[in-house]
Amino acid sequence: RCGWCECSFADAGSKGVGPEGPKTLCHGCSLRFRAGFSSAPIRNEEGKYVCDNCQRAYDSTHALSGHRRFCDGGDWRCGWCECTAAETSGKGPGPAGPRTLCTTCANRHRAGHSGLPPQNEDGQYVCDLCGRAFETIGAVHGHSRSCDG
Repeated sequence: RCGWCECSFADAGSKGVGPEGPKTLCHGCSLRFRAGFSSAPIRNEEGKYVCDNCQRAYDSTHALSGHRRFCDGGDWRCGWCECTAAETSGKGPGPAGPRTLCTTCANRHRAGHSGLPPQNEDGQYVCDLCGRAFETIGAVHGHSRSCDG
């Protein structure tokens, strides 16, 4: 069994190095140890493993490890439209680097745009070609694929 999370090595898939020497931790706990942690992840009252950043709970350390690769603690915002990670289907590259724009804004960036579409006085996004107004950036993006101007 793993010295930290108590899982069986058969469930973990492999053994890793820990504070007590080689092959004393499961792979997930060994990664935590090598990243500077000194103990297993925190468990809640239901026995689930809790993320240090966002407090989401997982059934196994392996699920928690997979989540932690992408967890931003809920602080991420798109560099252009300011939407949160929960409000977008994904993150994409922008002028400030990888994973700095939401999917919609990243698509605009790849198409050569340098920011959000213009907005009218009502806060709606306006098509660059025909001037039609839309509630969301995604809607103006979908429209622009078939707009003739």
